[in-house]
Amino acid sequence: MKRIKKVMVLLMALCLLLAVGCGNKKELTLGETKDNVYTNEYFGLEAKLPEGWVNLDRETIDEINKAGNELVANGDEKKKEQLDKLSEKKALTFLMQYKYELGSVTLNPGLTITSEKLSFLQGINSGEKYLGIIQEQLKGLEAVPYTVSDEIVTKSINDVEWSLLEASIDLGNGSVYKQEFYCVLREGYAVLVNANYTDEDGKEEMEQFIQGLKINKK
Repeated sequence: MKRIKKVMVLLMALCLLLAVGCGNKKELTLGETKDNVYTNEYFGLEAKLPEGWVNLDRETIDEINKAGNELVANGDEKKKEQLDKLSEKKALTFLMQYKYELGSVTLNPGLTITSEKLSFLQGINSGEKYLGIIQEQLKGLEAVPYTVSDEIVTKSINDVEWSLLEASIDLGNGSVYKQEFYCVLREGYAVLVNANYTDEDGKEEMEQFIQGLKINKK
């Protein structure tokens, strides 16, 4: 049980750490949530959120990020300091939600929406290439027993082609935690949607969330 909780904290933090290069453009805001719909005018992004899910505030997101940095650093204070500074300056998280209150269940279906400014990267001209970076990061993790797909596919969502990378974690107790990473490039940014669920819980709500995802067409 202790191991599972540790893995969950790290997973929550990874949702934030995987997008770490955002710039500060005046027109780009964190967007807003109203009547259970998240919108971000900069990207023409609209997402109908699962009913009754818990929206994390900025303070909680920062706390999760710091806790995850400690786990990733694994006792290396210099590395932790670097991760903290990187998160403060470059990570931009628009939204982070979970189905249940944090700490109330062991495995908690969740979703995040983040972005990364492409000028901080080299040679990234497609969602597939951006997810290729995440693919390598997940495969290189030693703290989490990831199974990562070797294939990045394309999925059409409301007439927009998103790149999709799937991964999963077998926690050894009959539970499999699944992660889907959706990416599309817009307005000089990579927009990343991360959907997490188990086979038994959250899958249907997450599928409905993904099916309702809208963003400006090129």
